[in-house]
Amino acid sequence: MNNKFFKQYFNAVFVAICILFSETGSAQLSLKLMGDDGIPHNLEFHDASGTSIPIGDRGDIGGSPLFKDQWGFAILHLKNGLTFSDSTVGFSLYNGRLFFKKEDKIYSVDYPVKAFLFEFAEDSDKEKIFRFQNGFPIINENDSLTFYEILFGGTSFKLLKLLNKKVHETYDYGVATRRVYYLYQQYFIFLPNKNIMIDLGINPTVKNLRKKLPKFSDQIKSYGSTHKLDSKNDDNLIQLFSFLDWEALNKSYAYQF
Repeated sequence: MNNKFFKQYFNAVFVAICILFSETGSAQLSLKLMGDDGIPHNLEFHDASGTSIPIGDRGDIGGSPLFKDQWGFAILHLKNGLTFSDSTVGFSLYNGRLFFKKEDKIYSVDYPVKAFLFEFAEDSDKEKIFRFQNGFPIINENDSLTFYEILFGGTSFKLLKLLNKKVHETYDYGVATRRVYYLYQQYFIFLPNKNIMIDLGINPTVKNLRKKLPKFSDQIKSYGSTHKLDSKNDDNLIQLFSFLDWEALNKSYAYQF
């Protein structure tokens, strides 16, 4: 059995098991108001008693709860070591749940997932890969099941971004109040050698980073003086922590973990 055949066979079995699990668990998914983009604009998930389990999509709320406003190709790494891939996967930032579409039906991914990646076409139709992972130490209200986007996965530093969407009410003069999904994001550093998380906040400026990483204060200051560092630009932060990771590996005296 070659690898391609095994992958196709396993994916088919995985989908079948997920569908069977939903059916035998008396869970139902109702799909209404399907948009042209294929994203449900009113998605409800009910348990056996009929109680609604919110996936985060409501027809009376503007915007989308999804990470991207279209279905995407994804590879899911399960905690049992197996891998599943599909071209129609969605990730709700409203409640951190993954789900996929098969034959116009939506199924929740109920198997424990430790990491996944999405591939989406960005500007000029270039494909961009987004990586997510859980299993990090508890911090604030986030536990080991919380998925973070992995912006930089170095040996000494891992730069993480937490994304979530909340329902936000907007007020415009002369216009009725609207409820929309609003994106919130926050940055963290994970130190693998100490197994600790550092909260960088929503705007990791040079001043803030020097305070959070005092033993690297001089390196951060020096880097900021010679490089453009826009804290709202993820690429800038990735380059900074790539530099700091190199410093930690090659000049171990500068930072004692």
